[in-house]
Amino acid sequence: MYYTVFTEEQSRELIDVSQIYTVYRDELEQSAKYVGSMVWKNVNGYEYLYRILDRKGNAKSLGCRCAKTEAQYAAFKSGKTESKQRLNNLKAELDNRARYCKAARINRVPMIVANIARRLDKNNLLGKRITIIGTNAIYGYESMAAVFMNNALTATRDVDILWDARGRLKLIADDDIDGLLPLLQKVDKSFKRSAQTYRAVNQQGFMVDLIKPMPKSVMQLESQQIGTENDLIAVEINSMEWLVASPKISTIAIDSKGYPFRMVIADPRAFTIHKLWLSTQANREIAKKRRDFQQAMGVAKIIVEQLPQFQFKPESLKMFPNDLVQKAIKIIDGINNLQLQ
Repeated sequence: MYYTVFTEEQSRELIDVSQIYTVYRDELEQSAKYVGSMVWKNVNGYEYLYRILDRKGNAKSLGCRCAKTEAQYAAFKSGKTESKQRLNNLKAELDNRARYCKAARINRVPMIVANIARRLDKNNLLGKRITIIGTNAIYGYESMAAVFMNNALTATRDVDILWDARGRLKLIADDDIDGLLPLLQKVDKSFKRSAQTYRAVNQQGFMVDLIKPMPKSVMQLESQQIGTENDLIAVEINSMEWLVASPKISTIAIDSKGYPFRMVIADPRAFTIHKLWLSTQANREIAKKRRDFQQAMGVAKIIVEQLPQFQFKPESLKMFPNDLVQKAIKIIDGINNLQLQ
């Protein structure tokens, strides 16, 4: 058995906490309007309203004191207070729902994985040319379908991060963050760049790999690092261009403490086809090839039985070679035939 379906109670908890978290994220986005502060400053005997933009004290003058700037000041102060209260209330509700999620046993994703995804999201990387791929993406497919995949197929000691380096990636950074490695060190300060410079490893041996597709041409220049020269250096891997070109899906998963977080993953059909391809590669370890095939079959069954909106149609999967798509379609047809028997 590849997976089990959520009970009605588990499905209800996932729906409830996802709805609350969506409202929380919306409010968090709105609260960005109130980052910093507004103050009155005396300049040459006149009062001016200044918007303090960051912790470094960078500021912008909004004009001299008058009815308009006084209204701006009052609206900013009241809006910031109201937004803070709404966020506090929503955080309290998420705390409450976390207990229910744990009781319902839908708290699946290891904290290290969830916290890395949260950091990527907070710093404007997740979904902006950054996707979580590999085994951990299965947690996203589980959440989409309200199922639990067999634990043997989700166990892993690493996170694979796919970077589409074809365009500019703007990092919303704290003062001391400039790149992926410093960001990971905010999650766990023991993360260090390993001898394999595309990989960061923490003191428990958990690994994060930065991966990018191989350029289409040797003449094509692409960035190798998100940050400075001490950051991870992305490894270029053949076949990653398929996943980069596939549709991306934003979904909500639940960490082991019962709290929701956002994942951005590749289309489940793309995961299936790519894993099937990996399972046929002669230079891949036998154990990994077997696991690739089982993961592909598991996600394929989830698609067929729980996510029928993701149909394996060649016109929707043009980023893959046609022979790989046709092979996947044959496997899907086999699953459908088993259902009819």
